[in-house]
Amino acid sequence: MKVNKNFICKHVLDNDILIDIKNNSKVVYKLNETSKYIFDLIVDGETLEEIINDVKVRYNIDLVTASRDVTEFIDKLEQLKVVKQ
Repeated sequence: MKVNKNFICKHVLDNDILIDIKNNSKVVYKLNETSKYIFDLIVDGETLEEIINDVKVRYNIDLVTASRDVTEFIDKLEQLKVVKQ
């Protein structure tokens, strides 16, 4: 999975945000701690399975919950064209 080069992640005023630089920063998405962690794993090139396992361990949750949460977030990123498979 790859991050669309039109998006960058910045830390601004204690918030992590994704900015669509192609649209003159008119499109901005705020990330919470978990979504920022997942986004960073995507940027680092981890596979979906690796991301799910990392989230499971980091947040001490079961595999089903980690899989559901990670998949939902990545699906949302794909819908927004932030990432692609």
